[in-house]
Amino acid sequence: MKLHNKYNLPQTIADALRDQQANYHKGDAWKSITGLMAPPRIGILSSENWNKMSEDLSDQVWKIFGSAVHNILDSGQSNSHIKEERLFMEIDGKTISGALDVQEITDYGIIVTDYKVTKTRSVMPDSFVVPGWTAQLNCYAELVEQNKNLPVTDLKICAILRDHELRRTDQQGYPPSPVHIIEIDLWSPEERREYISQRIAAHVEAEKMFASTGFLPLCTDEERWKRGDKWAVMPSAEAKRAKRVFETEEEASELADTNDKFVVEHRPATAVRCEGFCNVSDFCDQYQGELK
Repeated sequence: MKLHNKYNLPQTIADALRDQQANYHKGDAWKSITGLMAPPRIGILSSENWNKMSEDLSDQVWKIFGSAVHNILDSGQSNSHIKEERLFMEIDGKTISGALDVQEITDYGIIVTDYKVTKTRSVMPDSFVVPGWTAQLNCYAELVEQNKNLPVTDLKICAILRDHELRRTDQQGYPPSPVHIIEIDLWSPEERREYISQRIAAHVEAEKMFASTGFLPLCTDEERWKRGDKWAVMPSAEAKRAKRVFETEEEASELADTNDKFVVEHRPATAVRCEGFCNVSDFCDQYQGELK
């Protein structure tokens, strides 16, 4: 992938971002946990178009911020904490790896914690990213139990909220602190292995399909982080902020009927991942077809 410096970031930052990309590796594994969880379409398109792909360094600034946070948190000393360890396991004939941020050894087993530098909305009720974090940490739990012969007792996300606003902490559901802990549901070993096997099968089948036909399976709405249609009630036709946003047109119309100035604005569902978080969207016939 080519990295551009359109906004002339300082050379030290540019060098650090380029080094970070160059130094990433998943070890001697078929896929990493994050690669396994990604849609097969993205994985194959990335492999096929890596030398054609490009990104501006400004889009990667938060990655280096996340790495800096990891480095600071990893510098503390503790005999009961294992930090930044990459583990491997073999399932269905495929070697999978994952880099765990923190494993805390207790008298009862191991607590796995993963750092996330993210936006505040990611940890608020009905977050669309928490299900992905849940799957990721349960895959880590399987890695730990296969390597350490100790049970995983708890899974946690330590979210560092880069846009946290103190003045909003009195709002319902808004986290009170810029460092927010999320307790992640721990699946049974059977559930974990079934999920991993299903992800392996999805990637293997996609690779076979692409090799034989040149076609790829479509990404699902869930994989595309596609949110449903919304209907916003605007205070007036000129207003820029909604009075309320509803899941159905009927609910919005009911409120709009209470005031002659209110206007209902339809907000179509958007594929959030495709629009701003997918490096292969330019090469994806599914997304490009929708744009046309």
